[in-house]
Amino acid sequence: MEYTSGAELADIGGLLGSLGMDYLQTGKLPEVGKKVLRPDTSWKAADVTTHPSYSGPMVFIPMSPITRENADNPELFANKHQTAPNGLSPCQWCDDLP
Repeated sequence: MEYTSGAELADIGGLLGSLGMDYLQTGKLPEVGKKVLRPDTSWKAADVTTHPSYSGPMVFIPMSPITRENADNPELFANKHQTAPNGLSPCQWCDDLP
């Protein structure tokens, strides 16, 4: 299956902002081994983990595979934040694709 992936930058920015505000207000970092839930995104949950090269927790946000079958998902970045043409627009050249 051929596909591309989306990084969902606007959703990542919102997540980072809320994690930063949580830290400023409580002084607590996300707990390693837990998930940060974001039901309004295409990736739904991010894992909190560690890496030996870095100090502190890391939030691992999975990439969202984009295929012909899910290109019209309204939660994908281009469909949420970009006007037409996007995955919600009719495909003008789909018949030419393999």
